[in-house]
Amino acid sequence: ELLGDVVRAVPQFAGLLNAPEQASLATWQAFGATLSQVVWPVPWMREMVQFYEALEQKHLRSASYYLLVWETPDVSPEALVLSVQQATGRTVQLCSSLPPVIGTTYQVDEQRSQLRPATPGHPHLAVLRSYDIRGTWDAETLHPLLAGKFDVSLAIDVRTFPHHRLSRALELAKRTALAVISEGKDDPQAVLKYQQADQGMYRINSESLHDVQIAVLVHGETAEALATNLALTRDKLGSALRLDAVAGAQAELIKLWSTTPTTKIDAPLRARNMWSHGVGCALGVLGFHRASRTDGLAWGLDALRRAPLFYDLFADNQAAHAVVLGKTGFGKSFFLNVVTLRAAAQLGYRVVAMDAFKNGARIEAAADGGAVCNWLDGTTPINVLDIIYDERDGDWRPRQVQHAVGQLSMLFGKPKMIVLEHDIKEVLTPCEFSDAEEGVLDRALSDLYAGLSANAQAPLLRDLIGELERIDEPEARSIARRLRFKLYGSSTSVRLTALGQMLDAPTGVDWSFANDINYFDFSQVPEQRRAFYYAHMVGAFNRFMRDPRRDVTHRTLFLMDEFHYITRVEAVARLAADVSKVARKYGVGLMPVDQNPQTFLDNTYGRQIFENAVAKFMFHLDDLPARQMAGAISDLTPDHVAFLARAGRGQCLAAFGNDIYTMLVEASPQELRMLRGS
Repeated sequence: ELLGDVVRAVPQFAGLLNAPEQASLATWQAFGATLSQVVWPVPWMREMVQFYEALEQKHLRSASYYLLVWETPDVSPEALVLSVQQATGRTVQLCSSLPPVIGTTYQVDEQRSQLRPATPGHPHLAVLRSYDIRGTWDAETLHPLLAGKFDVSLAIDVRTFPHHRLSRALELAKRTALAVISEGKDDPQAVLKYQQADQGMYRINSESLHDVQIAVLVHGETAEALATNLALTRDKLGSALRLDAVAGAQAELIKLWSTTPTTKIDAPLRARNMWSHGVGCALGVLGFHRASRTDGLAWGLDALRRAPLFYDLFADNQAAHAVVLGKTGFGKSFFLNVVTLRAAAQLGYRVVAMDAFKNGARIEAAADGGAVCNWLDGTTPINVLDIIYDERDGDWRPRQVQHAVGQLSMLFGKPKMIVLEHDIKEVLTPCEFSDAEEGVLDRALSDLYAGLSANAQAPLLRDLIGELERIDEPEARSIARRLRFKLYGSSTSVRLTALGQMLDAPTGVDWSFANDINYFDFSQVPEQRRAFYYAHMVGAFNRFMRDPRRDVTHRTLFLMDEFHYITRVEAVARLAADVSKVARKYGVGLMPVDQNPQTFLDNTYGRQIFENAVAKFMFHLDDLPARQMAGAISDLTPDHVAFLARAGRGQCLAAFGNDIYTMLVEASPQELRMLRGS
């Protein structure tokens, strides 16, 4: 059926079904290449199914919450659902029954304080009961109990004291303590009780007092694993929550996860008093979540909650941009390669990527017929006057002229030594035109594009020389003369030099981006010219993005490694920022990548892209850049900053909207094999 679909979709293969023996070798080879382009994701998808199944078994234990309330005559269940939904900001469903916390018959081993499964394959269980609660709590105090590598169930039993009874008890306690103090006795306990009663009488105007009992049902695959898990759980919160496994009470304590009221449970409970604020902190467990969503891309593992992190960049038609930062050698390139393959193979995205580290060769080998790596070098023809806008942009010519001036500034640029990531590198510094030079270039380029449509053949530099020489100004003649020396090595020769053959010719790169993965490798381009080539590719992508014939529902991800090459030239940085502003309506997401936060933060257009990104991935950074990120992302805490400075390979901070995660790059076995070395 798949073969038939391919044959019918491509007219040149129509004869293969009816008369395969008559087809030429070239036709069969072309058919094989086309078929490879169609089926290349299949082995990757099969591998990822196994990978996700393994993740589900190991890590996908998302938290579910149940609120058990004994019905009162003055509040309907529906009203209670609405109240809880408004208080928590979460979707609340009314359940007909409480799901069982155990899935089979268990034998009670009270001597060892354990519950042993009667059916093999089910976990061993034990209940830890709280017997003391101390210290100052906040909304995350109980989170560590849920953040282990094994399953737990948490029961929080809350009983509220009636207001009138509490008021009388506080008043009596205050009077009793005051009587002792008035007798002149040195009784610290009486003073403390007086102060507590006095504070309590003040607090009952805004809070209630509650009895709180907490219990933790701990799971273990074996009796030995359960013993280890019990020890880990018992000590997690220190003095904030004291827990113990009570011998002889396991059969009764398990009823805390049933509809049996606490008053009817025959177990040595040790409830402690808590004001409403403390109960609110205990219910802060609602803020703990193991991501249960599976839409979008699997980016990695939440290192704290040990849960897969899925996120859809294109959800809700948002600006689907992501920024990747981090020093070389800490897993940034491997992460990008994993993202490239998953986005194309699993989600069907078109991926366009540019870098200078030969990652394209790995991707081309891994994706087989689904990827093409285009290799550019210092002799690849590039026409700086290529048209990158079209009529849908209104009058496209002024912006086209501005872009061409930026390209020419790099063409006339000079090499300069800079320090980049502790290395000294030679880079191209754009030429700064004087006002007069910009003026004559604007005039010459405007005249050059005036008679052209956006779909016309782009003019060449020889045409620009002609326009400049028609302008009777010394600046125009000077630029024309400089261009002649660039192209011909002389002011009079008409024979192109090697550089001239590269510059005064139609662009020799296929910018159609027709494959599932389109990689462009600039590793063979001399360092000082890379910004020039990068700029041209950004312009070509802008043209592709706006093509009215393109299917905008086919999501496209544009990865731009070494983004500093783009922000170094104002005109190119402006173009990239313009692309980011309108990319949403074209189904495009940008993913700029760099080692240095200053690439984004110290550049107006880089900052625009950074602030417009819905996801940010921060790998290892030195201390100063890490602190700069804290200034740029208000949700980063001092702990996050400290983590960035010590993060190891494959570890990063992932920011999805306002949520910050410590993330591990988790790869499948096939990804590890195919992307080895990156």
